[in-house]
Amino acid sequence: MSQAAHLIAASHRVHVGQGEHHVSGDPSVMLSTILGSCVAACIRDDRAGVGGMNHFLLAEGSGAGADAQRYGVHAMELLINEVLKAGGERGRLRAKLFGGARMFEDLKSIGDSNAAFAQKIPARRIYSGGCIEPWRTPSTARALLAGERARADAPR
Repeated sequence: MSQAAHLIAASHRVHVGQGEHHVSGDPSVMLSTILGSCVAACIRDDRAGVGGMNHFLLAEGSGAGADAQRYGVHAMELLINEVLKAGGERGRLRAKLFGGARMFEDLKSIGDSNAAFAQKIPARRIYSGGCIEPWRTPSTARALLAGERARADAPR
């Protein structure tokens, strides 16, 4: 069985929708989302074995309550705080970022704006510019991108 097939078969899949986040330390949990111009940040602490994913629609904006999670600044704060509450330490956090595609040539590029915001986050890897479906095991650094660029990433 390939590494990618094993990753999918051995996992309990949790979908992270727009404006949501999820954190887990369970190695059988796989987080997934579908992205175009939106961005998903995956943050983890390898030593603590905890991590999570968010899915934000816009880099900046104002909103209250659940609406605020649609914006990158608030979504990142929530995700980082949840990883810390689950046992992560700020100095050990690592990130992988996905999304930020330019969806329509004629419109203002939300994807470019989201990707520019996301690149301010210290990340080990950034996957942007296309419509992708990242699947991520939060307690490890393994990621699988479905679609044109499908592959399994080694944790290094």
